[in-house]
Amino acid sequence: MSAIGGIVHRDGRPCDPDALAALAARLRHRAPDGTSTWSDGPAGLTHGRLITTPESAHEEQPVADAAARVAITFDGRLDNRTELLRSLGIDSVDHDLIGDAALVLRLYRALGTDCVGLLLGDFAFAIWDGPRARLLCARDHLGIRPFCYRLTPNRIAWASEAGALARCDNALPAVNEGMVAEHLSGIITSTSDTVFQDIFRLPAAHLLTADAGGIRLRRYWSPDLQAEIRYDDPDEYVEQLRDLVRSAVRARLRVAGAAGISLSGGIDSSAVSGVAATLCREGAVPATHVEAFSLLVSGAANESAHWSQVVEHWQLTAATVQGGVLPAGQLAAEAQFYLDVPNSSLAAVTDWLRIRARERGVRVLLTGFGGDEWLGPSPCAYADLLRRGRIGALAHRLRGDSVDEWFMGWPSAIKYVLWPNVPTAMQRVVRRVLRRGRTPEWI
Repeated sequence: MSAIGGIVHRDGRPCDPDALAALAARLRHRAPDGTSTWSDGPAGLTHGRLITTPESAHEEQPVADAAARVAITFDGRLDNRTELLRSLGIDSVDHDLIGDAALVLRLYRALGTDCVGLLLGDFAFAIWDGPRARLLCARDHLGIRPFCYRLTPNRIAWASEAGALARCDNALPAVNEGMVAEHLSGIITSTSDTVFQDIFRLPAAHLLTADAGGIRLRRYWSPDLQAEIRYDDPDEYVEQLRDLVRSAVRARLRVAGAAGISLSGGIDSSAVSGVAATLCREGAVPATHVEAFSLLVSGAANESAHWSQVVEHWQLTAATVQGGVLPAGQLAAEAQFYLDVPNSSLAAVTDWLRIRARERGVRVLLTGFGGDEWLGPSPCAYADLLRRGRIGALAHRLRGDSVDEWFMGWPSAIKYVLWPNVPTAMQRVVRRVLRRGRTPEWI
C-alpha cells in the first residue's frame, strides 16, 4: 500500500510546510517510489508513492486542479474504472492516461460527496476543496485501506498510520488503555479507536467531512443483511461463485508485469492461483504471469506436498522462503518503529514472503486470506436459520457439523442456535444471575 497524509488548519492559518514535510518523512517507509507534498492556504497534502497499476506509473500525486483549487491524495485501486470513465464521457483512448486519483477528483467535481457511493474497489483518500474550505475523507466498503485521523482544537491531521500522527506534536498522546485491553483479550470490538487517545480510525464505509460547520461522520454504505440468492439448480450456485472469484481476481491483476501469490496448501490460495494463471494466459488482464511464493517449514505445518502440486499443475514460477523462529526482539522493534501493536508472530513470518516478492520485483501479492471465513462451515448461521423457520436446513447443518471437534452437542446448539435469539434484555438478566460478562480483573 502507498501512503497518504495531510494537515488542515481549521482556524485558517497557512499550512506549516515543515510540519507537512515531517509527516511525509514519517510515512516514507511506505513510499518506495518517492514522496510528494502539495499545499494551498490552510491545507497540505502528502502522498507516498508505490506504483502497482499501469495507470499509477503516469500519475503524480497529490493530484490538483489549480483552477478549481481542489486536490486529492489517494491510496487504493478502483475496480469499476471503465464504467466511471464512461459516465464522465471520457473517450476510451484516454482511459489509460487517467489514474485512479484523478478519476475520483473528476467525479467529486461533478457529483460532490455523492461520488463516493459510486466507487468499487479498496481505497482511502482525502480531498481538499479550497472554495468551500472543506475536507472530504473516505474509506472503502470493508476498510481494506487504512485511514487514521487526529483532532485538535485548531487542526485536523490524517495519515495511513496512527504512529505517524502520534509523532505530529512534541509529546505523544495518552495511551488508550481500553484499546490496549481489546488487543490483549484478542477481541477487537471498536471500529474507530486506536491505541492512542484522540487518534481514531475512519470506520469502513464512512465519510468524514470537516468545514466551518464542524466535523461529521456519515456511513455511505451498509450490506443488505436480508438479501438472498436462490436458484432451483444447485449448479447455478457453483457458476455464480466461479464468476465472482474470477471477477475478483481479475480486478486485482491490473498490474504491470508479474503478479505474486502467497501460496499455501489450502484450497483458497490454490484456487486464486489457478484463476490468476488462467487469466494471464488468456491475456484477459494486464499482468503478464503469476509467481508463487511459499514458506518451507518443518513438522505438521509443512504443506509443501500440496502447494508443489499447484505449482506443477499451473506451471508457475515459484520461490520458497525458509520459515523459522523470529529473531529475538523483532516484534518489540516493530512496535517501537510504528508506535502501534506489532504483527502476530505468524504474520511476521509471512512478511518474509513479501520481502522475497519485492526482491523479485513483484509489487502485488495475492493471498487466499479470508477464504476459510467466507466459505468454511460456521455456527453463526444456526441462529439465522432458526429465526427464519428453516428447521430442516438447521437440522441438516447440525448433523453435518456434529463430527467436528469444536461441536459439543447440546451446549453448542444452545450457544449458537438459541442464545442469539434471546432478547438482549433477557440476556443481561441471565448474565447477571450467572455472574457472567464482567470485565476480567487482569484487564
